Amino acid sequence: MSYLFKRIHNLLRKGQSDQFEDLLTELFAEVLEDEDKLQSFAGTFFGIKAKQIQDIVITTQKTFLKLDAHDTDSRPDIVLRFNDLDNKYVVFFENKINAAEGQEQLKRYAEHLKWYQDNGYKTILLYITRYADPKSEEEIFANGKTAIFQQLRWYKIYYWLKEEQDNAYIKKLLEFMEEIGLDESRRFLPQDMYAMQNMDRLQRIMDECLDDVVDEEMTKLFGKAIAWSNRNKQI
Repeated sequence: MSYLFKRIHNLLRKGQSDQFEDLLTELFAEVLEDEDKLQSFAGTFFGIKAKQIQDIVITTQKTFLKLDAHDTDSRPDIVLRFNDLDNKYVVFFENKINAAEGQEQLKRYAEHLKWYQDNGYKTILLYITRYADPKSEEEIFANGKTAIFQQLRWYKIYYWLKEEQDNAYIKKLLEFMEEIGLDESRRFLPQDMYAMQNMDRLQRIMDECLDDVVDEEMTKLFGKAIAWSNRNKQI
C-alpha cells in the first residue's frame, strides 16, 4: 500500500531523486500550528511548561540574508514564534533525513538568532536528524551563546506523535514516517537476535565466497581489505 503523503511526494518529485526533507518539514509544521500540540511538543522536548500558548507564527524555508562574516544566506527549515503569557519564544528547526549539515549551517543560524535574543526572545536552535549526528556547542556558538541548542532524532518525534494521535491528519503523517523509515525502534526483535547468534556462520560463508580468485582480483583493483579481527567482539 502506498500512503497518501508518499504518493504526493512521488508526484511532486517525479523524475528527481528521493528527498523527503522538504515535504516532511511542511507536514510537521502543520502539526505545530495547533496550540495544544505545540504546548505538548515544547513541554516534551524543550522542558517549557507553557501556561497559555498563543500568537503562533510558523514560516518554512525563510531566507535570512547573510551576515558580514557569512559566505551564504541562511534558510532554516522552520522558524517558529509563539508567546506564552509574558514570554516570547523563537525556534529555528533544521531537519535532516539523509543529508548532512551544510557548511557551518547551525553556526550561521545561531548567529542569526542573536537578533531575537537581543530583542527579548527566548531562543532555541533545534537540529532533527534520522541518524545520530553529534554536534559541538562550542563550535556552533563560537561567537557567543545565542540560544538553547537541542538535538533530536526523528524516531522520538514519531513516538511523540503516536501519543498525540487524535485526528486523521496525524494518522496519515505517521503512515508517511513509517514508510520512509522514521519509526525505527531501539528494541531488538527475535530475528535480530537470531542473526547475531549465527553471525560466525554468516561470516564464514561470506569469507568462503570472497576467497581465492575473487579476493585476488579485488586486491588488485582496490588493495588489501582491512582485517576484521575484532568484529565479533564489536558485535
